[in-house]
Amino acid sequence: FRSLLSEEMDAAADDGRSPGTFRWPARVHMPQLPSQEVPVTAVTDGGWEPYLRQKGGDALIAQAKNSAIMLDGLSFPMSMAWILLKSDAVRWAAESGMGELHLVVLGATSKAEVRVLKDSSYWEELRKLLADKCRLHIHFVGPEIDPASDDLADVHSLSPPCAKRFFESKTHLNTRNTVCVVFNGGFGNFVASGRDDLLWSWLPDLLFVAEARYFCAFFCANDYADLRGEVAVHASLLGSKFVLAPRRNPFSMATVYS
Repeated sequence: FRSLLSEEMDAAADDGRSPGTFRWPARVHMPQLPSQEVPVTAVTDGGWEPYLRQKGGDALIAQAKNSAIMLDGLSFPMSMAWILLKSDAVRWAAESGMGELHLVVLGATSKAEVRVLKDSSYWEELRKLLADKCRLHIHFVGPEIDPASDDLADVHSLSPPCAKRFFESKTHLNTRNTVCVVFNGGFGNFVASGRDDLLWSWLPDLLFVAEARYFCAFFCANDYADLRGEVAVHASLLGSKFVLAPRRNPFSMATVYS
C-alpha cells in the first residue's frame, strides 16, 4: 500500500508545477480535528506530542500516527505558531489582542497551503492560538494558485513578481502589521540540483521583501541542500538580517517530503 501511495503522490506532482512538500492525492482527506482549544503553552520546542495531547489526548496521537496527512497539513499553521509564539523571534506588545496582524504566505499553491485552507480547519488553529495576541488575517499569494480559488477570501493568484504586485495593491500593509512566510520555496536547492532557474524566479520577490525589511520566516524541505542554499542566498545576495538562526522545526511534516 505504501509503495502504491508513493507512486500516486509522485504522479500527482508531475504536472509541470512545483511539486512542493504536500503531495497527497485529492482522494486522501485531512481528518477533522477535535473542537478542544489548546493554550499557547501547548506550542513548545517539544513539537507535536504536547500539542496533540492537549488537543485530543491519546486518541489524536494515535490518529496522527496512522494518518500522516494530518501532521503534514497542520505543519503549515503550527510552524508559524511556533515562530510567532515560542521562537524568541517576536516580541508582543503588552496591550496585545487589539491590533491586526497580516500573515502573507508567499509562493502559496492550490496543491498545498490553499488546499489545507479549503479542505480543513487547520489554519484556524493558528488564528485561535493568536486570538489573545492579535486579530489575524492570512493572505495566500502565488502564481500556482488556480483562478477558481480567487472566490476565497484573501487568496490571490498573481504572476511574478508576486510580492511586489500584492503589496502594491494592499497599501494598508506595512512592516509594522505584516509578516511573511515561505514554505519550501526551493530556491536554495541549486546546491544539490545544479539548477538555478527556481532561484532566479524567486529573486525579485526576495529582493522586494528584503529591501522593504519585512519580517519573513522561511521553512526548508531539508538541511543538506535547501537550507545551505537559502542561507547562502540570504547572506550573499540579499543581505538579510537574521533574527533567528537556522534551526530544526519542531512541527515539521511527517512524510519523507518534509
